[in-house]
Amino acid sequence: MKVVLFIVMLSVSSAGWAQFFDGNKLLALCTSPQASYDDGRCLGFIVGVADSIVASVNRREIGRRICMPRTVTDARLKAVVVDYLRLVPQLRGYVATFLVEMALRGKYPCGT
Repeated sequence: MKVVLFIVMLSVSSAGWAQFFDGNKLLALCTSPQASYDDGRCLGFIVGVADSIVASVNRREIGRRICMPRTVTDARLKAVVVDYLRLVPQLRGYVATFLVEMALRGKYPCGT
């Protein structure tokens, strides 16, 4: 039983792709020719990051908040992030979560 539990835990921890998911991997995923499968993963990642930013109560510091219109679509969020990643190839080695936040903050800043 302990061996099975160890194998399951090992496979879950090695499958944690978001842990080492950088901008290069996100851009490749979002522009993959395997659009049906990869696009769902791409959108899921971007929308998940966007939702967590918007839902976070602790993001009150100036410059950290993002004010997206309620009418923004998932496809638009993807376009914003992909455009940003293409624009900043020198930053693509950073963690993808951070890059999604930077892209959205640049496109949807809050008024001062």
